[in-house]
Amino acid sequence: MKFWSWHREYDKTNASVVTPKNESKLEETLTYIKKPTRMDTNDKEKATALVYLQKTICNAITFGDYAYKTVRRPHSSMSPTLWFLPREYSSEQKYDYKRMDAPVYLEANKTPFIIYPWNNERIIDNFETIGNDVNNPFRVDDNNIQNIYVYPLNIVMCINGNHSQYSALIKGELQQVKVDAVYNIKKVLRDVKISYEDKLESDGSYDFEGSMKKEDPKILDLFRVGLKLQEYPEVFPAEIKKIVSQM
Repeated sequence: MKFWSWHREYDKTNASVVTPKNESKLEETLTYIKKPTRMDTNDKEKATALVYLQKTICNAITFGDYAYKTVRRPHSSMSPTLWFLPREYSSEQKYDYKRMDAPVYLEANKTPFIIYPWNNERIIDNFETIGNDVNNPFRVDDNNIQNIYVYPLNIVMCINGNHSQYSALIKGELQQVKVDAVYNIKKVLRDVKISYEDKLESDGSYDFEGSMKKEDPKILDLFRVGLKLQEYPEVFPAEIKKIVSQM
């Protein structure tokens, strides 16, 4: 009996392709999205694909690097960092920050969102105590919840309320994502390029091939998608663009 004949054929086709461990080949997917011969897709559809690609990477971090890793081996996940901020190697500040007087709420199904459930016991406690199934609906406007939006990477990162938001996410009850503050790193991204070897390069603001790759190679892929998203300004939420315009 033959199983997965397509898989064997795929392996044979790519037998000569050798990819170093943790080396991203995401550029191949990004190139496909913008392939000129794909006449059946318009710019809006390509932008939508990029958003969901960014969301896929965020989900991989949330579920793989934190949730599953934490319950499998408690206390094994890394402490979250503000990895998107440039290194302070000069006196010039290359990003802007604004905390809103009132939060904005984005559609969860369209928002790339990283949650960091880092404590195995809190994950279980929140499964047991938060959700419609335990008669305690998740409240997105809870003061304990704090999230930040990173422009123009188009991602939201949880700063506080990781475990309650993760419970809502896993139970399918996260309808909105609360945003309390916005970081605008567009200025520093002007110096970030893709080399001929498909590697991220900057003027020294980021250590892509060093500490950042060591922390999590998926971080680099978030930058790769973010660079492409800038070509489609209509993809960013109107509420966020308004805040950015005031910075």
